Amino acid sequence: MKNNAFVTLLFVAFTLTGLCQDNVIYGIKNKNYYTLVTDPNDPLNQFEQFDSTVSRLVSIDPVNGQLANIGSYTFTEGLNGTGGTIDPYNNFYLVSTAGGNSFKSIDLVNGNLVNNPAVALPNGITSFQEWRFNNSDTTVYGLAINQTEQYLSKINPVTGAVSLISQNPITPNGYGSGNTTIDPYFMVYYYTQPLNNHLVGLDLYDGTVYNDVPITISGNAEGKRFVNLVYNCRDTLIYGLVQETYTSLVPNPNDPNNPTEEVDSTTLKLARINSTTGIVTILSPTAISYGGFDVNGGVTIDPFNGIYYYSSGTAIIGISTVSGLVVSNEPFATQVNENVKLLRFYDNCKDVDPIREDPALTANLDIEEMMMLSIFPNPTNEHCTIQSNSPIKSVHVFDQAGRLINEHSIDSFENKIDISTTNLNNGLYMLVINNVKTIKLTIDHTSID
Repeated sequence: MKNNAFVTLLFVAFTLTGLCQDNVIYGIKNKNYYTLVTDPNDPLNQFEQFDSTVSRLVSIDPVNGQLANIGSYTFTEGLNGTGGTIDPYNNFYLVSTAGGNSFKSIDLVNGNLVNNPAVALPNGITSFQEWRFNNSDTTVYGLAINQTEQYLSKINPVTGAVSLISQNPITPNGYGSGNTTIDPYFMVYYYTQPLNNHLVGLDLYDGTVYNDVPITISGNAEGKRFVNLVYNCRDTLIYGLVQETYTSLVPNPNDPNNPTEEVDSTTLKLARINSTTGIVTILSPTAISYGGFDVNGGVTIDPFNGIYYYSSGTAIIGISTVSGLVVSNEPFATQVNENVKLLRFYDNCKDVDPIREDPALTANLDIEEMMMLSIFPNPTNEHCTIQSNSPIKSVHVFDQAGRLINEHSIDSFENKIDISTTNLNNGLYMLVINNVKTIKLTIDHTSID
């Protein structure tokens, strides 16, 4: 009965995801106002000084860059650019004001403000940052931080109460702004650690470190960063941009014998990262952009059409997750001093269910149910290896529609087996081991094992 329930659940999860077609990108449009002031040191010189900002929810058409205001609600408290997320079940866009003082729920249909509680932080915590909505348990997760510590946490959007999940601070402290995403299947919150250039995954169940791997970029890694992460529920991969910075040596007027390095230019390429190994695979054959990107512009992905979107600050740029080539580059239809932040795609990961169960709930299971699995390489091309801490008796391979594709019975009961995948088409598969445990496998025949 348990196995049939799993297959039914898997079928429903993928079917519902495929049927949801509300393929809309949302974001926050800001309009900044400036006052012309006189330079006190030079009365003949005037300059613009920032005065105030007005923000509102908009929908974005990536085909032409057109913006549509949603409702009439605006706010003037400023914008916390590290968060911004969508709750597709209540049809809310969740955003926090500058300084993280309040947490707003804005209706995606009519633009009305539904909730606006003050953020209530635990003792010793100074802010709640980098929040993301997890579709598989309908919870908003983020990092609760102070000057020296950070904890995986969650917030109640109705009350504004922030609760710590991690019992101990995550070390080392620090995170890359805008470089966070959630794997809703395995219940892991990922972020980049700039101090040691690692990809860190935190267990959403207990806040401990799930994995921590160095980020490895092919070629000369100097001057390269992996940024603007987003998880794609369609192929279960994490995508991002490899930003490469080029510098030039320029004379130092204060010390002619010691020239200084000065940033000359930057390039961007679409890439994906293996969350198990930290290896980054660059997808773009050539640079997709010369220049930077808006770190608070947000990044999002259209899983149905396989397009990764990011903001350059003035335009929305779409890149194919297959070819790595730019498929659209549309300037935002904005006025002077307007910009668009925190792009979010509505229907990525909606209606999915977690595959990895809460370890605390499986503490009393028998030995077979507690088996630990690993699979590599993943993604793979021609074959994969499954390794377990207990004998492997059978492997059932299901596709995204819940159909049984292959069945393997292993008479030798080995702890490590190899399986050919040459007959499988590109895409995501679920491997059920011993009719008990499930692990994801991505087939990509364009890759090289």
